[in-house]
Amino acid sequence: LVVFSTYNQRYKESLSGKGLVDWNYYPLTDWMHSTSESSNDELILNASVQYKILKGLTAEVKYQYQRGTGISRALSDADSYYARNYINTFAQENEEGLLTFKVPKGGILDQMNSRSEINNLRTQANYTYSSSRHSIAAIAGAETRATDIRYEENRYYGYNPKTQSSVSVDYTQSYPTFVTGDMDFIQPGQAMKEKKIRFVSLYANATYTYDKKYTVTGSIRRDASNLFGLKTNDQWNPFWSTGFAWKLSNENFYPFPFLPTLKLRGSYGFNGNIDPAMVAVTTIVYDTSPSIYTGTGMARIDQYYNPNLRWETSRMVNVAVDFASQNNRIAGSVDFFTKKGSNLFGTAPLDYTTGVTTLLWNVAGMQGKGVDVELKTGNLITGNFKWNTVLNLSTYRDEVTNYYRANSFASNYVSANGASLPISGIEGLPVYSMFAYRWAGLDPETGDPRGYLNGEISKDYTAITASETGIEDLQYFGSALPTTYGSFINTLSFKDFSLDVGLTYKLGYWFRRSSINYTNLIVSRNGHSDFGQRWQQTGDEIRTNIPSFTGTADSSRDAFYTGSEVLVEKGDHVRLQFLNLNYSLNGYRWKNLPFRQAQLYASVSNLGILWRANKQGLDPDFSFGNAALRPVTTYTIGFRTHF
Repeated sequence: LVVFSTYNQRYKESLSGKGLVDWNYYPLTDWMHSTSESSNDELILNASVQYKILKGLTAEVKYQYQRGTGISRALSDADSYYARNYINTFAQENEEGLLTFKVPKGGILDQMNSRSEINNLRTQANYTYSSSRHSIAAIAGAETRATDIRYEENRYYGYNPKTQSSVSVDYTQSYPTFVTGDMDFIQPGQAMKEKKIRFVSLYANATYTYDKKYTVTGSIRRDASNLFGLKTNDQWNPFWSTGFAWKLSNENFYPFPFLPTLKLRGSYGFNGNIDPAMVAVTTIVYDTSPSIYTGTGMARIDQYYNPNLRWETSRMVNVAVDFASQNNRIAGSVDFFTKKGSNLFGTAPLDYTTGVTTLLWNVAGMQGKGVDVELKTGNLITGNFKWNTVLNLSTYRDEVTNYYRANSFASNYVSANGASLPISGIEGLPVYSMFAYRWAGLDPETGDPRGYLNGEISKDYTAITASETGIEDLQYFGSALPTTYGSFINTLSFKDFSLDVGLTYKLGYWFRRSSINYTNLIVSRNGHSDFGQRWQQTGDEIRTNIPSFTGTADSSRDAFYTGSEVLVEKGDHVRLQFLNLNYSLNGYRWKNLPFRQAQLYASVSNLGILWRANKQGLDPDFSFGNAALRPVTTYTIGFRTHF
């Protein structure tokens, strides 16, 4: 069957007899004519030399070479809609009505080649010392890493896979397109890119333990990257950390025999981060298509160098306790941590007179704190039947401490498409916060969605979404990321059989569900089941919050509804993540087996949600954009052996 695509179907039918290639779209078969394939090869070579200088002191040099190559091909053959549509787009009709095809009939082949080389060299000195009461372990060294990446892309028109041939195309001329007459160039589909990244690090760390009770650690490193520019002083940044550990259970005065292992530990330190989008110099991209105005080549600024960029830094404090009961019947750890980030990367607007709209800056600071708990229990540890449990629980709260923002449009705090998570940028609130436009219900007469502007009910959607009144007219819900999360895994075993049952959970957050977007419906034929629940007559506003369908596209109206509070749901849920079944064949028990040990296993993952807080039956992790996707259930069967 023929389905609408790109142009009105009646218009396409009116072109019958002009000599164009078939312009109809057949969705049930088109997929067979658009294929892609890729292959990737990777080579890794490692070499190392170690020399013993003195007792406990060694020196070593390690080198790693890594090379990766990739080839990918995407073919839209002569019967694909993409190729037929592109051929017709550049068809030229003369005064006699005769057609010439500037894009030759046949397939369109895109071929991409990539190559990466990584050279990594490390020199390091190692020192160890141990006696009855003292233990020392220390390292010091330097590391350098060079990464070179190259990428090439080519397009071939009129491609015939049987003869491996293509037809040359004139990319230097612009042509009037068949439908609108607008001048355009045939896309050459060619690109070449090259990127070099250099990284250098000097480091040292040491650990000292006294009497198997007290441990002190310290580390320091100085890192540099060419992404910060060409001046040496701008590239380097020092980082350090220190820590301690006290095995309290080894003290003579320790009074708890039922808890034979108890250890306290803590650390304090700094580390850094870079952004791969950074460049050391302003870079230019040369376009392969000439200007439609001058007919000459064009170039544009691709990335801008910012000499004021500095390393992102993160300060972290950690205090923890490790414990275990007799026979490890109960064991686990509890970690308390705080984290403070400064000079965080982000894009910020610039003065328009500079010719640059946005630039990468150090724009923000944040801090967070949380608890990580791991608890292992042996519920049944004797006999043929055994039962063990592992519980992981994490809590995390963060907030913005400072943020540079040029404006406070309401739309900056609300995700426009329901998928991406904008950074709130509001001091004292979570980095990723859930905001929504306040909802005033549907208009009883028209079914239009209504919100608030300056405290008053309004249908001025452009003003509401572009309001600079801050967050006064927005509803704040809480964190858009889980604040409590973890897993609960039970392992049941009987003789040579074992079964793992894994649950995961996420709590304390909000998500925005998808709904009907009438602009997408009109322009792209993208629908949604909420369409059936829309307002259609006076009184429907009592039973539904789905706006009426006006028959015209109004992107501001849709943007307000998509970002309104009626589409925000609680994200808390518990998921059955996996089931793993194993059967072990032991060579010592089965004497005739040709191997020492073997295992048959079967697993299934993404089994679905057991409980959810939202009443819509949605999966919070897969309900975004204009679709409610479900995770794919995966089944695996395998055999593992050791000879």
